Amino acid sequence: MNDRKILPPTIPAWILDLSGLVLLAFALWIELPMWLVLSGIESPSDWSGEYMLALYIGVPCTLLSAIAFAVTTARREWRSVLSTVALAASAILLLAAILVIVLHEVS
Repeated sequence: MNDRKILPPTIPAWILDLSGLVLLAFALWIELPMWLVLSGIESPSDWSGEYMLALYIGVPCTLLSAIAFAVTTARREWRSVLSTVALAASAILLLAAILVIVLHEVS
């Protein structure tokens, strides 16, 4: 019997998932200038704040969203497809941002 739920089944799961989604969207918005510079769409600004914003605001927001999604994914009663997919997306974004920042500092 497959009883997978697409959306969160309880109110606490909804609260955690929505807060995680808001944090993830905010982190993507903050990290967008860094990704645009890396992809070559924009040139770096004079103050080069793209990496500073991503490091000090974007990465912690992504980490907090990953924690919120991990909590909802870990509890069987709260687990949903949305929280599982969002956890994977936030983990990928977190690892990519850390890798970019580390490689940028090395070069």
